[in-house]
Amino acid sequence: MADPDRVVVYFDGVCNLCNRAVDFIIRHDRAAKIKFASLQSPTGVHALEKLGFSPKEFKTIILEVDGALLVKSDAALEIAGMLDGPVRFWSCCKLVPRCIRDPLYMLISNNRYRWFGRKSSCRLPVEGEMERFID
Repeated sequence: MADPDRVVVYFDGVCNLCNRAVDFIIRHDRAAKIKFASLQSPTGVHALEKLGFSPKEFKTIILEVDGALLVKSDAALEIAGMLDGPVRFWSCCKLVPRCIRDPLYMLISNNRYRWFGRKSSCRLPVEGEMERFID
């Protein structure tokens, strides 16, 4: 049975942009309600497979809320709405149709390694973050 309070962001652990996004979320989630798992982890691979994605493709962020999985711009904007401060107003972009939001999301996703670089291994939590990471 799914944990009704479970909020997990599944991210590409070797993507510099994705890792910066995780750092941003940690700074703006003062209640520490959001947990993290890389898409390369067993938990992340399970989330990818549940959505029908190849476990070797890391082209979308996935947000799990109460057992439901959101992807692409839906996930990003839902995350923004959970954060503290003015950044939460980005969630208003959900009013923009998905057919406009998702192609923009995929433009960034498809070019993120070229534009922002990548690491040779997944991000490791630093001291004080361990309880926020699942795998």
